[in-house]
Amino acid sequence: MRDFAQPKVMVSAASAAALTALACYPQLALWPARPQMLWILEAILFPCAFVLWGLVFAWHTRYSGRPIFPAKISYRLLTGAVMGGLVVGAILHFCFDPMLRQKLPGEYPVNILQWEAMTLFTLGFQQLFLLFAPFAFFARLFRSDRAAIHLTVFFGVVMVLLKMNSAAALLPPWLSVGLVITRVLTGFLALYFYLRGGIFLIFCWSLMIQLRHLLDLIH
Repeated sequence: MRDFAQPKVMVSAASAAALTALACYPQLALWPARPQMLWILEAILFPCAFVLWGLVFAWHTRYSGRPIFPAKISYRLLTGAVMGGLVVGAILHFCFDPMLRQKLPGEYPVNILQWEAMTLFTLGFQQLFLLFAPFAFFARLFRSDRAAIHLTVFFGVVMVLLKMNSAAALLPPWLSVGLVITRVLTGFLALYFYLRGGIFLIFCWSLMIQLRHLLDLIH
């Protein structure tokens, strides 16, 4: 915890948490079930994001030896992240989204405004929760990049299983298995880009995947 308590870490975590709370505001504001709890949700989100970002700033570079914000990202790596995100988005769009939209309608935007809110939430909090913070935590716990990578992917699979369990109806076995396999493969690929290109490269990757929703909204 000494690393977490460093002034530089705390300032960086507080600044990043404030940006996270700001990015999540549109998504929370569009939550129809709890409109009166908006500021309570924001007040809860900020300290949660502060702790998660604290893990990242305190432990990621120290235990992985890789920067969170690399000074330079190669053109080849950036191209790979963009093209990889587009390919993953296409696979999700054509293979999984049509049925998931029926089973989990709340996971899909119905207009451009909602797409913008969901995309900001994905970039601002989802990647922090599913990728940045778990990797830093496991890297600190096991002092091994390999263990941290595998456990971070496993954590993502657990979240997918929980989301499938929340569906209004049971998903077909082929769809459940396909989602788990896709999550494993994309988890390893995202970590590959993250460890070599840092946070901004993951933002590019995630944005490319989110662009698939625009195909339906435009039509």
